[in-house]
Amino acid sequence: LTALSRIAWQNQWTRVARTAGPELYEILASVRGSRELSLASMREALVDRCRILSASGEDGVRFSYPHLQAYFAARFLRDCPDCHRQVEDITASLGRLTRVRWWEETLVVLSGMIDSPNDLIAAILSGSAMTEGEQVFLAVRCCLETRDRAGVAGSEIVEHLVDTLIWRSAAGRQRPYSDRRRSVAALGDLRSARAIPHLLELACDPAADGDG
Repeated sequence: LTALSRIAWQNQWTRVARTAGPELYEILASVRGSRELSLASMREALVDRCRILSASGEDGVRFSYPHLQAYFAARFLRDCPDCHRQVEDITASLGRLTRVRWWEETLVVLSGMIDSPNDLIAAILSGSAMTEGEQVFLAVRCCLETRDRAGVAGSEIVEHLVDTLIWRSAAGRQRPYSDRRRSVAALGDLRSARAIPHLLELACDPAADGDG
């Protein structure tokens, strides 16, 4: 698991889906330490026995499924001593849509692993304009991942998200229909009683259907 977490983290941090042979063997050598195991046999175990990794190029590997890389990268983040600083570095880059898409699964999985998901959600939203961008929808996914955890449901962060989504989905706003539609869907997922009057109003308003 340690080797898989390190491989996943290196891929995730460098934004690649493949680990080349030299980098792979460097990670395996670090994990092996002083134990009498060949690096080739370690690679074989991960590729041929566990099948979590697949061969990719000469001695290189990639995760058999993208979600596995996200999962093991989240494990690495959870266990590393400077997790808070790493999360700050990641969330500071989420103003770019490509970065949100790249880190989304890892951060959602991480939210379900850590003791204080509200801190992670707050970091995702920190420095972003709540009325614009993708961070709000990522924060909603993290809330849904942890909705049964104590301190998440009904928290100030969730209520703030509800207020933002109500604003972004209002029919009178000059906003793209796709953004308003996603905001409505996110409100439904959060299942906040405060959103019900707003959703009913939208459902009964013909002007809320489509652009305009």
